[in-house]
Amino acid sequence: MGLDEVDENITYESLLQVHNLWLGYIQSLLGLVDQRGQANRSIIQTSSNSSQASINSGNQSAIQGTIVKADFTGAPIRVIRAKNPSLVGIQGIVAKEGESTFQLIPQPKPVRSQNKRRKRIDPFAPNVAKLEITLYGNQLCNTLPTRATKKFKARRTIELGS
Repeated sequence: MGLDEVDENITYESLLQVHNLWLGYIQSLLGLVDQRGQANRSIIQTSSNSSQASINSGNQSAIQGTIVKADFTGAPIRVIRAKNPSLVGIQGIVAKEGESTFQLIPQPKPVRSQNKRRKRIDPFAPNVAKLEITLYGNQLCNTLPTRATKKFKARRTIELGS
């Protein structure tokens, strides 16, 4: 029936609407913006001389636990570290999220499937200044319903080696 496949002709531009929906979804899910669309100052700190934002230290673990359970379809992600060095730097919008892969649509290129294991990814720019959150692919190697109900333990680091 083809429901699990991403159309090979899909373009980056066609996913921008899904991406815009994802931005609103993730901002709401994480409580980054209030009902008026303004940055929630109890969670986000911005410095006056920079467009960089940071999460207040008391909210970091709650946000990490929430984002691991989020749906990443429409999320812009970037591989920042991987066992295979040729995969570092790949970025795009997630067209489909499987149990162990993301199917990314990079800006100038066709669909590219990325294994989640042994990678550090960065779903970038949830639009409150420029907030970047680093996740480890191993934390996401379950189906979305399983991740949504699973309790995650905080770990100091995850090895990307063999």
